[in-house]
Order: sequence, then structure tokens, then C-alpha cells
Amino acid sequence: MRQCPSLLEKEISSLTEKQKQIADARAALAMEAERLRDAGMSRTAAVKFIAESSRNGTLPEHLRGLAEIANARKGSTRSGVGERSLQEWLSIFQTTRPGVERLAMLAPGYLKAKKPEQIKWLPDFLAHWRSRKGPCLREAYRDFQAEWSQVYADQPAMIAACPSYDAVRWAMDKLPKREKARGRVSGSAALVYECFQKRDWSQMPVNGCWIADGKSLEMKVAHPDHGWPGKIRQRRSIFPAQRLAPAVSYSDSGRRLKSDV
Repeated sequence: MRQCPSLLEKEISSLTEKQKQIADARAALAMEAERLRDAGMSRTAAVKFIAESSRNGTLPEHLRGLAEIANARKGSTRSGVGERSLQEWLSIFQTTRPGVERLAMLAPGYLKAKKPEQIKWLPDFLAHWRSRKGPCLREAYRDFQAEWSQVYADQPAMIAACPSYDAVRWAMDKLPKREKARGRVSGSAALVYECFQKRDWSQMPVNGCWIADGKSLEMKVAHPDHGWPGKIRQRRSIFPAQRLAPAVSYSDSGRRLKSDV
């Protein structure tokens, strides 16, 4: 939507006056957080201060009413804004341009889906997930949670901000199968997850190219000369343009005796 002004204008035109007021209120709270940061506060401290002040009713007069509007919760008895919500609004405020783009992104009802690569804590979790031991999601999460508690032991705000199991599961559901399997499998098992590339064979003449592959059969047969048991290997050749297998050959794994079938 950001790269297409027409879609952006369409999104804005569909917003109600109430949604626009909510977006403006959220932007005002984000601007207040930025002002506190310029004054020397950390981001976490600024967000926490505004959230607690909104619940205690100690915000400046011009922000007090905006905190209630920003919530966008009809009939809710909850007062003030939450720290997580304010963190999200602040991130949007910092990554959008002033005007219609920021208005559209801060308005309620707009799906602000986050890509997995934008989740800052995901690489830390994947370090526990990508193990050849193949831990399940809960096992990897327990290790991740323990490391998080150890790294941020002296930062209560970060301890409280530890992603929940449901948040981790949601992020993992967004990953492609290839990324989920990375680090957990190797060799031929890893090749299964490689991207398939469809090729254009329309210019290839008949029998211009064959693709051959072999596989050992799960069986043993007696050698025709000496009777010793051996495992047979089947090799099939395919003409890719028509998906036909014009030739199949067998050989033993030792002396490479071949017999066309």
C-alpha cells in the first residue's frame, strides 16, 4: 500500500471520522513519547511513564482525553493505554511518513501484519529451534525463555516483554517450510525443502536431453553367474518435455553388470 498512492488514498477515504480521530490521538501519544526520549528518557521508560500516567489520570490536560480516544474500545471499563499498544503506535509513528500514510497505519481496523524478518527476537528463538536434535516448539521456547531471563536479568521491563508462547507459534507459522527446516535437517533431507524451479522445455527437440536418476531397490537377488545375493540398483531415464520414461536399466552395486529392460 505504501508504494501505491491510489491504494493509500482509497484506504483513507474509507475511514470514518471516528477512526481518523483515534489515529490522531495515537500519533499525539507517540509524539509525547518522542519528546520524553529527546529529554533523556529511554524508549521503554517513556512508554511506561505515559501508560501509567494515562491509567492514573496524571497526564497533561491536552493528552488526558486523547488517551481514552486512542484505546478505541467501546464500552470498556479499562482506562488509559497499555504499554504494548503504545510501543506498537510508536513504532508505526517512527517508520511512516507524516500525512495519509501515518493516518492509515494508525487507524483501528487496519491489518498491520508484520513479516517474520521484522520480528527482532525471532533470530534468538531460532537459535534454539535450529538444532539437529529436533526439539519441539515448546522445548525450544523453554530454552529461549530461560536465556531471555538470564540475558535481561537486570532489566525488569525486558523480562516482562518476553514474547509469549502464542506469539512465538504465530511467528513460526509465518515462516516458509524451508526456513523452518533450516538447521534441523541436512544432506538429502534438506534438499527436499529447496525451491522448485520449473524449466521451459518447449525449445528442446525430442530426445535432445534426458534426465537420469538411480535408486537402490529394497531387495536382493541372486547373481546370474555365481548366485551370490546382491542389491539391485534401478536407473530410470526421463525425457523431460513429455514426462516419459523411454529407458529403464538395472545394475548390481558391485560389478556394474547391466541389463536393459
